Amino acid sequence: MGLRDLPPESWDGNCGWMLSANLTADLDAWVRFLALRDHADLVDAKPGIRRFRLCHLLARLAKHARRLLRIEAT
Repeated sequence: MGLRDLPPESWDGNCGWMLSANLTADLDAWVRFLALRDHADLVDAKPGIRRFRLCHLLARLAKHARRLLRIEAT
């Protein structure tokens, strides 16, 4: 992959972009290894499906807690 294919046009911007992409891949691997070890359907799922299911779970928990604590949605 050449430098012209990366989003930023400066060297520093490309270094930061590559660093954040590598950190994201490492975080995804560690989450699969540590948190999703017991869930075979999520370990082998595509990142988009895994992200949707985990974020949907957090949204349901937040909605439930907001209702229990009587916090307004706004």
